[in-house]
Amino acid sequence: MIRGKYAAKLERFNEKIVAHGPASYLLTLQLMGLIPYFVINSLAALTNVSLFTFVWTTVVGSLPIIVIYTFAGRQLFLVESARDIFSPSIIALLL
Repeated sequence: MIRGKYAAKLERFNEKIVAHGPASYLLTLQLMGLIPYFVINSLAALTNVSLFTFVWTTVVGSLPIIVIYTFAGRQLFLVESARDIFSPSIIALLL
């Protein structure tokens, strides 16, 4: 039912999947960070991407942002004063 309703929008996504291969296209979308994960995951669920490909591209594509969030949490935990906010590690984090 959903595939029928959004067939026109899914057509372009399916063309890209076929042209570039499911793994490389999904991994590229995940790593670019421009499209929210729930959109990529929803579109992938409506295509013929295998579960294995979907899972490993999601895990590998999510790793960079997970590392960034972990580093950010650790650095913000170490802030004890307003002066610490301008430390090189916090500035690098923000960049």
